[in-house]
Amino acid sequence: MTKRSAFSALAIVLLANATAHPAPPTDKASPRPDISFLGPPAHRVFQASDTLAPGPETSQDARKCLEGLTWTPGKFRVRCETPTDGHGEVLLRFPSPIRSGHATNDLVAVEWYVAGMKSGP
Repeated sequence: MTKRSAFSALAIVLLANATAHPAPPTDKASPRPDISFLGPPAHRVFQASDTLAPGPETSQDARKCLEGLTWTPGKFRVRCETPTDGHGEVLLRFPSPIRSGHATNDLVAVEWYVAGMKSGP
């Protein structure tokens, strides 16, 4: 299985699961969390380093499987945003280490529920 097909299969499974059980609509708007601890909006960009380092694998089958799920670690920038849909207290965005050629799919979005904040689920 190629890296692209393994990633595509994983994305399809995750997307299918994400849309299978939509949350019921609510009448009240979620309060916007205070993320001022990240600094002013124009400066909420941070340098990060990928620490992906799978250990040695003795099974040839497992090594072959890992080839399709790993990438070369590197440095990248993470942008912190206030989520607009009430999911998470901070929305983290950064480039995907596996490129698909589709701009939207090549940008990772992580819903961060910050420990100690009261606006999470």
